[in-house]
Amino acid sequence: MIPVAYFDTQPGHPCPSLTGNPEFECIALSADESDSVEQIRSRAQVAVVGSAVNDPVPLLTRLAQFDKELPVFVIRRHELRQQLVNRLRFAPGVGKRIRIYDEEEETQLSVEVSAAAKRKTSLAALNRGVDIAAQKPTRAPAQFSFDSLLQQAPVGIVVLSDEMKIMAMNRRSELLLGWSRSRAIGQMVSGRFRDTPSQFKALTKMISDCLKARSGPAQKQFQLKPHHGGSPLELQISIGRLDSLNGSFGCAVFLDDITELVSSKRDLETASVQLEKRITERTRALSEIRKHLEERSHELEKANAELLQTKDELIELSSRDALTGLYNRHYLNTKFPAEGKRMYRHHHPLSALMIDIDHFKQYNDELGHLQGDECLVTIAGIIESVCRRAGDFATRFGGEEFTIVLPEASRAQARQVGELLLARVADAALPHPKHGIVSVSIGGYTAMGGELLDSDKILEAADKALYESKENGRDRLTLA
Repeated sequence: MIPVAYFDTQPGHPCPSLTGNPEFECIALSADESDSVEQIRSRAQVAVVGSAVNDPVPLLTRLAQFDKELPVFVIRRHELRQQLVNRLRFAPGVGKRIRIYDEEEETQLSVEVSAAAKRKTSLAALNRGVDIAAQKPTRAPAQFSFDSLLQQAPVGIVVLSDEMKIMAMNRRSELLLGWSRSRAIGQMVSGRFRDTPSQFKALTKMISDCLKARSGPAQKQFQLKPHHGGSPLELQISIGRLDSLNGSFGCAVFLDDITELVSSKRDLETASVQLEKRITERTRALSEIRKHLEERSHELEKANAELLQTKDELIELSSRDALTGLYNRHYLNTKFPAEGKRMYRHHHPLSALMIDIDHFKQYNDELGHLQGDECLVTIAGIIESVCRRAGDFATRFGGEEFTIVLPEASRAQARQVGELLLARVADAALPHPKHGIVSVSIGGYTAMGGELLDSDKILEAADKALYESKENGRDRLTLA
């Protein structure tokens, strides 16, 4: 198992990506305790700093005092990642192998931690081998050998001289590079990438900078084409300087095959693109459906408004007398009781006038029904003209009889309306074949209090007053 020190703000807080993985032994430590770094001495091969640690720089400084070559992975939220990168550029005393990891990529952390631990183990073994070799009599570069541990290392390890020439390599590096040791010794490892000039130039610069101590340990991803053809390998190449190499210096090159990891990442990216495409298509389809529904809803609202308008028109038509255009008896029977209740609630009076055209039967018999209809229409127009206040309305009661309803009108106001109607009918001077000109008789009644709740009695009282007008010579107004 690989021991991993996990620092967080709370002691014992588990590492989400590493806990439960049988490859790792998580040592949970508090980032705020000063002796926490001492607790991992000779125990942990890799350190992980959790995203909950607000300021990891002091902890990184303490870790560097313990081991500058210790691989450290700092998990940060995406929006804070670049801020920490900028701080570490100018922070003295921090380690050389710090990797800032995006919190959104934390699921891939186990692969990176495993690779880092293996490289650290291999490098430690390599340095031990180099120290032992330095104590022995100097041998030719081609005879430089690793111990059995390095030969079994899961990553390729290549040792370069200060002239960037290969001095030694393990079996894994032979398999990855496609070179035997006998062929590789004395060659430049970057020469294996000559078929890709950009990669050859980049690797050569990394090695040169390491040998000249221009930079610390470096890491970069390369693509290597096999000699026998087939799919290229994805290699993560790390380089570290060796300062004790047979009295000189050189560098170690670590080759880590990450082909499967890159392939999985590409598959994930492809799946993500396909998923995003499907989401876009679904979103577009939903947008079209929503647009269609909105259009349909607008059409339905418009149709509903037209239906309501038609309904109102039909109600209006059903409430009107077809000949005169006045409201009909049905409207009177509905509206008049409602007005009586309203006047009762507000303690207002309600007046009603009953009107009858004098000698209309003789008029109809002498001049015919068409002339009789014209007379009705003319008188109806005059009746409607005297309904001048809001709320006043006139109806054709039946035949040649009409009514006028005057809400909130007192007895005196009802008299004024009745007298105005008599005057206007006289001014019209419609010829009557037997009685000179057409005239009307009017009876009126004004109700108050409890009488308002019985509309039939109000009309009966007005009709009784109308009878009195006829008995007293017609062409007059009588108020009960």
